[in-house]
Amino acid sequence: MFRSALAILAFSAFSAVASASIILNISDGNGTGPFGTITLTQVDNNTVNVQVALTAGYVFVDTGSHQTFGFNLLGSPAVTFSSITAGYGVGSSFSNGFAGNFAYAIKCDPTGTKPPDACANGGSNGGPGPLSFNVDKTVGNLSITDFVANAAGYTFAADVFGPSSAGGNFTGLVESQGSCANGGVGCNNTTVPEPITSGLVGTGLISLFFLRRRVRG
Repeated sequence: MFRSALAILAFSAFSAVASASIILNISDGNGTGPFGTITLTQVDNNTVNVQVALTAGYVFVDTGSHQTFGFNLLGSPAVTFSSITAGYGVGSSFSNGFAGNFAYAIKCDPTGTKPPDACANGGSNGGPGPLSFNVDKTVGNLSITDFVANAAGYTFAADVFGPSSAGGNFTGLVESQGSCANGGVGCNNTTVPEPITSGLVGTGLISLFFLRRRVRG
């Protein structure tokens, strides 16, 4: 029995939180980047953290009919957003002729004194980021594999301002292609240790050690 419990705890010690990263490397008329990296981290069974870090020289903007950052989820479930970087807010769905449709979005939302990382309309009001927020599914579980490509094949889109491949500056959407589902194209699936679980396991192992000594005594 002791050995069985020890084996279970040892197995649990290696439990991990899923994480994945995707590169923003596609644009309509500005080369192939890379323009930035999106990192998805599984927070709990119904929450995923999204962090978008742009390549040096590029900043977040909000221009035309675009939103600052857009994505789609499998089945288009009801979600809420939390822990959004200061200066950004919840946006609305949008469509782009090149990048397609995005059901969920984060937008530039400076209020009062513009925070250093915030953005606004136009290239002169860009926010360097990184942009971070949590997506919380209202009913049921949410996984990083639920972030899927739209009909045009693009999983994420960010509205940016920065160097143009043709010289000068570029303002517009940049995208990532593919999906994290089943380790899809452009998605680097990794794992990171879960400190809380490891701590609980450590406590359990110590308790079992003393319990075994007591039984032997």
